[in-house]
Formats: sequence, C-alpha cells, structure tokens
Amino acid sequence: MTADINALFAPLRIRNLALRNRFVMPGMQRGFMNDGAPTPKMVDYMRRCAAGGAGLIISESTSPDHPSAYWQPVMGRMETQTLGAWRRVIESVRGEGAGFLLQLWHPGAMRKVAAGHPLADSPTLSPSGLIQAGRTNGRAMTRQD
Repeated sequence: MTADINALFAPLRIRNLALRNRFVMPGMQRGFMNDGAPTPKMVDYMRRCAAGGAGLIISESTSPDHPSAYWQPVMGRMETQTLGAWRRVIESVRGEGAGFLLQLWHPGAMRKVAAGHPLADSPTLSPSGLIQAGRTNGRAMTRQD
C-alpha cells in the first residue's frame, strides 16, 4: 500500500481560517517571554517557522488574565499589557502566509507558588480543588472567581 501524502500539501479551510497546507507546528515552551509578553526573539522565531512553510503555528501555552493561572514570568499571559507583543507575533506569522492559534493554558490544581512570590497569596483554583482523587490543592473555582 502506498501512502498518498499529497493531502498534506492541500489547502484547508476551517470556518474563517484558510490554511495553505496541513502542516501544523505544535505549541512548545520556548521561554522567549518577558513578564508574560512575547519578546522580539519570540516574534522572529515564530516568523521564521511560518516562513519555513507550516500552514498553522500554535503558540506556547498562554494563561488567561487571572492570578490563579500563572506564576512564572517565562510563561505567556493574555492580558492588556501583553496584547501589543502578541499582536506582533500574529502579524509576523500571518505576514509569512501561515495561520496562528493561541494555546490557552491554566495550571489548575497543579499550581505551586513559592512563599514570598508576589502571587503566593492568590488562591490556587481548579474545577474541583483536587490534584488527584482525595488530594486537595487549592479550591474549586466558583462563578465569582
């Protein structure tokens, strides 16, 4: 049986997103962040990956704007202060003809913040408050959170 790989090179439309091919660069942590914002090094890296021919580039994990969602400055954050840097990433990727997808991430009950860290007093929130069956870490998130 001969595999037909031509489909990988065919354009693909997913709703309003048109991809030039079906090659996807998955989200991987690179650490090219400065206090949650993509650095110029990240912008250039993503641009070069798009220029290399991928149809879709997925960002590294990026947390929402909530203190329970992050604690490391090398992790991306989606908040007012980082929007300009994310816009530069998106424009550079699209400028090379690729699509862009932002990978949302939240540590949930896996969150561990060292004492003395500015976010140490922020609660650890997750859907259940459990890190595994019978083992709590933080508490369950509510609508008010």
